[in-house]
Amino acid sequence: MNHHPSQLSNYQQNFPALANKIYFNYGGQGPMPEASLQAIYQSYQEIQNIGPFSGKAGIWVEKQVASVRAAIAAELGVSPDTITLTEDVTVGCNIPLWGIDWQAGDHILLSDCEHPGIIATIEEIQRRFKIEVSTCPIMATLNE
Repeated sequence: MNHHPSQLSNYQQNFPALANKIYFNYGGQGPMPEASLQAIYQSYQEIQNIGPFSGKAGIWVEKQVASVRAAIAAELGVSPDTITLTEDVTVGCNIPLWGIDWQAGDHILLSDCEHPGIIATIEEIQRRFKIEVSTCPIMATLNE
């Protein structure tokens, strides 16, 4: 995926809170563009109109998920069946972490800013498979 710098600048303009920052969202709570907030609100409205927990709402959600997968796939230039959406980033990280054929002595590098769910997963993988874990100290370099 190659984006021209002006394309990235256009994306960044949607996040006013990040105007003077370089920001890497690890999946925690972070700033959202107005378009995302509006889409979330409209989705809640649609589900309320359809009827929460109804079969019709389930079908609507499935269509939305398929649409999002297709949009992400198009942006990345891949097939939608290669895109997986999970309920949160911790689950999204756990899938590949537990899918690796870990061997004693394997080494993983984490930052000191990792989400507690990822730290807990890595600690359990370390305990079970005797892998080595190192931490890269980046907390002190964060923008204030």
